[in-house]
Amino acid sequence: MKRNERIVRILVVGLGVCLLGTSACKEHKPKREVSETEVSSAVESPKLIVLAGQSNMVGGGNRSNTDLPESYPNITYINQGFSSGLKRPGSHSFGPEQGIIQQLKKKFPKQEFVVYKYAVGGSSLYDWLPEQDSAKVAEMGHPKFGSLYDSLLKYLPKQLEGLILQPDAFLWIQGETDARFPQAGEEYHEGFKNLLQRFRKDGGNPGVPVIIGQVNPPAERYPAALAVMEAQSKMTSALPNVKMVSLEGISKREDNLHYNTPGQIEVGKRLGKMLNSILE
Repeated sequence: MKRNERIVRILVVGLGVCLLGTSACKEHKPKREVSETEVSSAVESPKLIVLAGQSNMVGGGNRSNTDLPESYPNITYINQGFSSGLKRPGSHSFGPEQGIIQQLKKKFPKQEFVVYKYAVGGSSLYDWLPEQDSAKVAEMGHPKFGSLYDSLLKYLPKQLEGLILQPDAFLWIQGETDARFPQAGEEYHEGFKNLLQRFRKDGGNPGVPVIIGQVNPPAERYPAALAVMEAQSKMTSALPNVKMVSLEGISKREDNLHYNTPGQIEVGKRLGKMLNSILE
């Protein structure tokens, strides 16, 4: 039975309770139609969880090597993930959303969620900034990506089955590309702060909680790795309601950059536990 049908039945039963109660309730009363507004207000809107970032948020886990279910009751997953070549990952590919969803189901088995992911592999923070600097995008980003911030908002789901959606959490894994450039590392903090402030304004929830999965690319190949990591860490005190989750010690592929199949699940598990603590 669909959600709205369940609630209509509950409301109709509730309106008819007095017919079975005291004598005072036995007076004939005109039958009243139940409006769609009443139905919507009687149903708690699904919680909207937004995931964004680059390749480790897109994910490279292989579903065929796991026993992950194809879908989860009460959770709608919307995947707008792309590789650096702007191609959609294969049907067996998954990212940290799987671990996140598992944690949500464990903590909130009856709550409905919409998990929306917009992530692009290889993207720099310059690609994500609401006000892009075309010269810096050309030097340290990817002009072919266009404005990822505009796309994030464009595909942000606004309704589900007539119920209004607003972001209840924003989860971010990104920074490895910026860690290649000392200038990008130096500018990461202010740029990321601007991005979060704008999303809180434009996304419809000025106080939306933010969870950062702190990147950890190998410093010997990424000269600004420590600068990006420090910038992400500082964000927890620069803005209210921002949390950071360490992703250290999670298994990766041979490139020591991208998480492997069990690693993707563990990344999601860590983020999901932090998310649960915020939502409870």
